Amino acid sequence: MARMGIALVPIDPVEKEPFYDLLPKDEEGNPRWWPLRENPATPEQIENWFWRSDDDCNIAIITGRPSRLAVLDIDGPTPPDLPELPETVVEKTPRREGGYHHYFRIEGAQRSGMYKWKDGDVDYQCELKADGLYAICAPSSFGATPYMWLPGRSIFEWEPAPLPPSLVDYLEGKKEVGKSERRKGKAARRGAGPAKVPQGRAEDLEWYEGLKCDEDVAIQIMRKCGAEVSAVGVSFLCPLPGHEERHPSAALWYNEAGEIILHDWHMRDGREWYSLANAYALWSTGKQGMDFDHHDKDWPGHNRWWARALHETGCVDKPLPELAMKQELPKGREGAPDNAHIVYEALSYVARLEQWFYGESRDRRGRVIKFPASFTDIWQRVGDTRCMSRSTRQKGLDWLSENGYIEEKDVTDLHGGKVLPSEAARRAKNSRQQGTYVVLTKPG
Repeated sequence: MARMGIALVPIDPVEKEPFYDLLPKDEEGNPRWWPLRENPATPEQIENWFWRSDDDCNIAIITGRPSRLAVLDIDGPTPPDLPELPETVVEKTPRREGGYHHYFRIEGAQRSGMYKWKDGDVDYQCELKADGLYAICAPSSFGATPYMWLPGRSIFEWEPAPLPPSLVDYLEGKKEVGKSERRKGKAARRGAGPAKVPQGRAEDLEWYEGLKCDEDVAIQIMRKCGAEVSAVGVSFLCPLPGHEERHPSAALWYNEAGEIILHDWHMRDGREWYSLANAYALWSTGKQGMDFDHHDKDWPGHNRWWARALHETGCVDKPLPELAMKQELPKGREGAPDNAHIVYEALSYVARLEQWFYGESRDRRGRVIKFPASFTDIWQRVGDTRCMSRSTRQKGLDWLSENGYIEEKDVTDLHGGKVLPSEAARRAKNSRQQGTYVVLTKPG
């Protein structure tokens, strides 16, 4: 198989997992199977696997682009409405109640997916194994039951037929496991424009949340970050800061909620999964360690980075609103200092994104912005080389406050409408347990 151009991976004889003792190691000494996708094992290396494991080693074909193969894995009974399949390579799996692998030739990227559905009293399960996966094959065995090529249909006797589009369409019409229904956005890669907000649903946060399940949106965001990605499940060079590489080490994948997230195989700081908002924030700031959990919906920074990613990548065809409270700061020697200009633009941009994302502002005035220091330090620096220290940023806030362009409120007094004195606001800002709210105002 290796001489035929098929990429292989050693498989544990007990578990259907890679045989980690036989895998190549990454820079940190961790065994990984993904390098075998880019640099397939040679016949000599494969022979060494069996020698090192005392012949107690199973084999799997790396599906997708490395081997130019996709496998239809039918676990259990064959669906009666399955489209007629062309004659191709087929093997019987050890599953007692039925199970077959149908091999097909592919050219380019092909998304993987697992599908389960029920018809009457019968449960059906099919999986299309392509990019990012592998398929265990003969001469492997489990529980003393071998995988067996059907007579005359082994991969050595028969050329795999092209993957039928009718099969892909059939599977897409079934319920996919671990994935909510994908919203079909208008992908730039398909020559169409960005997704449009449905009329009358500008305030519908479910629509913005749904874009996290849209493959086209995920691709557009990753391409903005400089990644050459074509589909979910296809590996590419990781765009996150902190490492240089020559071989793909990342991929887009679905989480249990159906959202598309980034898988970074380096596992920096023990993490390997990132939401698209987190990935965009890390790439935008060039900052390592600015990690936030994509399940933390209550943290205001999460939705702000998600809104920023959607806006700056053009994924949503909706202009930012104008702010009635935004003013032109005076320039020149007697005007506003540079730090005040930078802070004011950052404040205004967040306020516009808030209104753009939520529709009518939550305080009905579109002017209140929660701005913890740890968030603003990073937010302001994007696209600006004049990085400020926290004290310099505070001086910019002080100038804006003293000249009537903003008001600073303590979180406990926000709803009471009381504006705290500058020193009290500064103490609240420096407190870890309290946030500071900024209100855009007009001088005078």
